[in-house]
Amino acid sequence: GMSGREDFLYCMSSWGCLGLLKAREMSYLWGAGTGRRGVDDGIARGVAGQGYGEGWAILTWNWNSYDTLRIYRMRVTVGAHVDPLSGQTIGVDHRLMAEISPGDVRAGASGGWRNRCGGLAYDPSDNSIIFMVQVRNPDQAFVLKWREDLGIVWKTPAPYMINWNYHAFDQARIAGNRWTITRNRWVFQVDTATGAVLTQEEWPSDIDDWGDQVY
Repeated sequence: GMSGREDFLYCMSSWGCLGLLKAREMSYLWGAGTGRRGVDDGIARGVAGQGYGEGWAILTWNWNSYDTLRIYRMRVTVGAHVDPLSGQTIGVDHRLMAEISPGDVRAGASGGWRNRCGGLAYDPSDNSIIFMVQVRNPDQAFVLKWREDLGIVWKTPAPYMINWNYHAFDQARIAGNRWTITRNRWVFQVDTATGAVLTQEEWPSDIDDWGDQVY
């Protein structure tokens, strides 16, 4: 903005409640209240444009049944604030962008996801997000790219699913056109432009028994 940089923190609780803070003061700006949006499965910084910024979140709805994957986008403008008279938040737009079900990934798939989704990363090259899902009957993990104007761009079968209780990246931003997961002895990498598998190999010893993800 004209007045310089302004930072905001998009946050999500372990119970799937979403909110937004002003980073400088760590003060409240927007919150979804106590309404749960699903099981927390990933949050990532998106595009930072002239006068606005975005964040993305994925949640699996709901506990145990895992019927759909929900994609949320947070957009906040410079100068966003809470109106002191009305108490309403000005300059924040939070919306459900898509719900993805197993049948959207594999024709005929039903019965909900096999497990929680995860592995969220933002790809600045085309303003898209990449993440993992797993269908059932039979079980099959997939890596997907999703974009607002296209929906699912590509979907690539993966040999295993990201660990359900270690399902988020420490730095969820694609920097070199590669998305990679390591788990146990396996390394699996795809090209983020096409979804083509670049690496699928087994190492002689465990990398991490609990699952680890890097790119």
